[in-house]
Amino acid sequence: MNFRELLNRIITTFIIRFVPRRGKICTGIVENIYRFTLQYLLFRRGKIWKR
Repeated sequence: MNFRELLNRIITTFIIRFVPRRGKICTGIVENIYRFTLQYLLFRRGKIWKR
């Protein structure tokens, strides 16, 4: 299991646990965090690949 799969699993479990209680606001926050982390990982990976 690599880092990306682990991250996905953590985020999915987080969403499954917290969305039914909190509703759409939490979903939006989680989506923003998820997109930010994905962009960050892609950015770092791109930097590593260029070297």
